[in-house]
Amino acid sequence: MSFRVRGDADRRIKSRLEKRGAFGAVLNKKVDMSKIDLKVIENWVKERITQLLGFEDEVVIGLVTNVLQQTTDAYTGHPIKVDAKELQVQLTGFLAKDAGPFVSELWALLIDAQDAPYGIPRVFVERKKRELLPVTTEIVQEKRSPNPEEDSCKKKRQCRWDTQDASPAPQKQDDKIVVRHILIKHAESRRPSSWREKCITLSRVDAYSELETIRKKLLVASNLEEALSSYATQRSDCPSAVKGGLIAAFRRGDLDRTFEQAAFSLRPGVLSHIIDSPSGLHLIL
Repeated sequence: MSFRVRGDADRRIKSRLEKRGAFGAVLNKKVDMSKIDLKVIENWVKERITQLLGFEDEVVIGLVTNVLQQTTDAYTGHPIKVDAKELQVQLTGFLAKDAGPFVSELWALLIDAQDAPYGIPRVFVERKKRELLPVTTEIVQEKRSPNPEEDSCKKKRQCRWDTQDASPAPQKQDDKIVVRHILIKHAESRRPSSWREKCITLSRVDAYSELETIRKKLLVASNLEEALSSYATQRSDCPSAVKGGLIAAFRRGDLDRTFEQAAFSLRPGVLSHIIDSPSGLHLIL
């Protein structure tokens, strides 16, 4: 079912609002919905409308999300563009004076998202960075207890962020190295949730395919470090995304064994193949 309205009444209202300058200037900019991560935007729509109304209204939320999802005309099958001004007209009956500011805010996020890697508004990423600092990395390792009586017990150890910048290539520091990485989790990961998504349902096959695509792009990048850092910030499921995928200096035995073996075997400045660990799939630099 489509919530899109094309009646004469709405067109007349839209025309009057245009003459009055009631539409924000940002609504004149075009948006390519195919470049946007709609799941992230839909979550924001739900939270923002609930905040404006004081309760969760499924009808209003559904109206907005359906308009954003509709890319073809239900009658002709022809491609259609989301009309932000028409959306504002439709929402006026529900949000009253808040309809204009809401649609302008939504449209600004869509414009930001279409120009960002993976279609996530950069303002969301920056906000998440502030929330995650200071933060611990996702990669943990189960180590044996030094107490012989506890040899059969295992405990998790987490590495905290190094607040100083460092080169992404493995650098020896008294048997320590520093790396950057991208982690993509999938439904079979040890903990299928992250700062980006509470419940990850992505299949392992799709996660591998996505990371392989990223790897191909990185291999032809003019600046591998900057490119990986950018992709990590936008897409990595590890909290290290807040630092462009940077993991603080670590020794052998500090992290997951599979991850460590791959990291320590890399030559400086060389991008790894896809590494499969209990946390998910990685690219390491």
